[in-house]
Formats: sequence, structure tokens, C-alpha cells
Amino acid sequence: AEPSLPALDRPYAVLIAGVGGTGIVTIGALLGMAAHIEGKAVSVLDQTGLAQKGGAVLSHVKIAASREDLRALRLGHGHADLLLAGDIVVAASPEALAASAAGRTRAVVNLHETITADFVLHPGTRLPMAALRERIAGALGESGVDFIEATALATALVGDAIAANLFLLGFAYQRGLIPIGAAAIEQAIALNGTAVEANRAAFRWGRSAAHDLAKVEAIARLPAPPIPETLDGLIERHARELVRYQGRRLAARYRARLKALRAREDAVRPGSEALTRAAARAYFRLLAYKDEYAVARLFASREFRAAARGARRSPGRRRGPISGSSPTRTSMRWRVSSPRASSAPSSPRPSSRPAASSSISPRRFLPSATRAPAS
Repeated sequence: AEPSLPALDRPYAVLIAGVGGTGIVTIGALLGMAAHIEGKAVSVLDQTGLAQKGGAVLSHVKIAASREDLRALRLGHGHADLLLAGDIVVAASPEALAASAAGRTRAVVNLHETITADFVLHPGTRLPMAALRERIAGALGESGVDFIEATALATALVGDAIAANLFLLGFAYQRGLIPIGAAAIEQAIALNGTAVEANRAAFRWGRSAAHDLAKVEAIARLPAPPIPETLDGLIERHARELVRYQGRRLAARYRARLKALRAREDAVRPGSEALTRAAARAYFRLLAYKDEYAVARLFASREFRAAARGARRSPGRRRGPISGSSPTRTSMRWRVSSPRASSAPSSPRPSSRPAASSSISPRRFLPSATRAPAS
């Protein structure tokens, strides 16, 4: 069913927040074209700063009934009617929340965790998702925010994570938060000319999610959240890997050191496992140093081969729904030159098999785009 669209008795302000390189600017451009198709006035101001890719991007969009109603391009404090956030970190930033106000602003926020610059210097960094959600909900009110796993759903349903922003747009539209009709938005998608069917599918899946999120999640078959690993499970998993890496003696050494440390930590701070857990990870990395032999073993493991086969079979469109990028397939072709006994050209052979080179089936090799399993 078509939602009831917001009235344009005053300019309607949309703040699109996200990370550069994920189609944030494109969403603003699509809204601008859709408004133009319906004969409405629109202004779009993109704030990318120095972050064209990987940094915070804010797109200020205003839609009005006439051009005379549009004045300042930038949204003022508390003037946003909709916060459409493709990234939760940017959504919780002071700039995004300053343009929002409880009682006026509705927010649709993607829960996908995008790495920040801190991950480069500190690989163990974890985003404080609970604190970020609390900050956004505290500023706008619990009833004013919809948190959704847009990236996971878009990837499962459309085949590309970059479709998440159009998924969010469809979700917001079906919630009655976009003052433009669906026909105009889909026409703008067609005029954009890039992966039109995938874009439309992402937009329509977003609308369906707003209507019945549980049903869409069931269709997408999202994996269940991982169960936290116990300390005993962590130690045993690493010990088994050390047996494969070198032998039982190294695994026994690993267990003995951690057993002594665990007993000492429990004596000093009963019930605490933080130190032993950190030592279990660090000591494993020290013992199982990943030289070229260890990496070759991981690439040759059954687990990696199974993951590689699964990656080749995974469904999905090959073109990015927004940017039109064409990801490299996980399979590849290798050209292997046959050795020559001399530099003189050999006479052609009657056999159908080529003499100078042969095309090797990619199934016999491991795909270069797939990483070795993490330790």
C-alpha cells in the first residue's frame, strides 16, 4: 500500500549521513531528480570535505512546493525532518545530531559497522554500538528512530552491500518520510542508468521491510548472531591450531602457560578472565607466526577450499546497484607457459591440446580475492 506522504506547507528537510564512496551523494542526486520530475523545488548541498572515500559525508536536501520557499541550502540547527543514515557513527556525530531535534526529526539508521581510522592503528578496536544507539535515541527519542541491518539485508537480497542506501530510502519512503512519490523515485533511478533493476529491487525491498521486517529478514536468511566464545573454547581452538602448525608439544606449552596465568589471575582477582583472554590471543600469535609456510598451509586447508567454493556459488548481481562498479569475480584464469627445450619454434601438433600454453580451469586453483581463514 502507498504511504501517506508529508505535506509541503513548508520546506521538508532531509539530512543524508554516511561514509564517502558508498553512494550517499547519489541518494541526494536521486531525490533531487525525483523532485524535479514531480515539479517540486529542491536544493541539494553535499558536504564531503576532504573525505571523498571512507570519511564522513553529509548531504543536505530540501524539498518544497515552490522555489520561493527555499532559502538557505544548509540545514539549520534542529531543522531536519528526516535523518537518513547509512552509517551509525556519522549519524551520532555532533554535526548530524545538531541538525536534528526530538519531536520533529525521524531517523532511519543502518546498523552495519564500518571501520574507522582507529582500526588502522588499533586493529582490536570495536565500535561502541550500544553507546551510539543510545546517543541517537536519546537525542531523538526511542519512537523517533528505526535501526535496521540495511547492509546485511541488501547484500542478501540484492547481492551488493552498496545497495544499502537505496534500501534505507525505500524503508523511509514506506514509513511516510519522503515527500516524493515512488513512481518519480523509480523514474529517477532509471534516468541514472546504472544497474537500474538492482536499484529498483533495493528500493522495493526497503519498502517491504518497512511493512513487514520479520518477513523480509526470513527471506534474506540472515545468519544468527555469533555466540560469544568462552575462554576454554578459545584456548582449545588455538591449541588445535598449534598442533597443525607445529605439533603437540607446542600446543602443550601453550596450554601450560595459560593455565598458570589463569590461576594467578583468579587468585588476584577472582572471576576475572580479561588478562588470560588477552594473553591467549597474543601468545597464540607469537607461537603461530604466519610465515610463508603457515600461510600456504592455511590456503591449502579444507576449510579455506570450502569457503572459496561457497564464494564462487554465492548469488548476487555483479554490478554495484548505485555506483555501477563491477567487482572482480572470485574465479580467475591462469595462463601457464610450457617450458621450451630450445628457442626455436616447434612444429604444430595435431592434438587439440595447445602446445605453447594451456588454459587452466580456475577450479583447480584458489581464488586470489579470497583471504585465508583468520586464526
